[in-house]
Amino acid sequence: MKILIADDQYGIPGVMQNSIKRNYSSLGELTFTADPEYLLSHAEEYDAILIDLQWTERDKTSPIADMTGMGLLDKLKDYKGKKIIWSAYPGFEAVPESLARGADHYTRKSISVEDLEKCLTE
Repeated sequence: MKILIADDQYGIPGVMQNSIKRNYSSLGELTFTADPEYLLSHAEEYDAILIDLQWTERDKTSPIADMTGMGLLDKLKDYKGKKIIWSAYPGFEAVPESLARGADHYTRKSISVEDLEKCLTE
């Protein structure tokens, strides 16, 4: 399974990416992007996409400078793979909205490998 992890924080290489790779590599081939244009233009190459709820586009000159995680989800409405919104925030207030906007699942970033595997295969 090819999984794209889209998170504005992954533009910072190092500890975060290594931790994710170490914890989730058994699920398949992991690719990280902090570039929303890459996400939107290459989505169909992946079986699943994990999108950060609190995505913030840092390049204010970008044509999608005000894009959020929910906005990215809207742009992926025709994507046929699994769309999972994930967040480091403790609350689940965004669950109904993310599901209504096309997410297949909503989860915390601290999700176990087993639970993420369920999200990817359900």
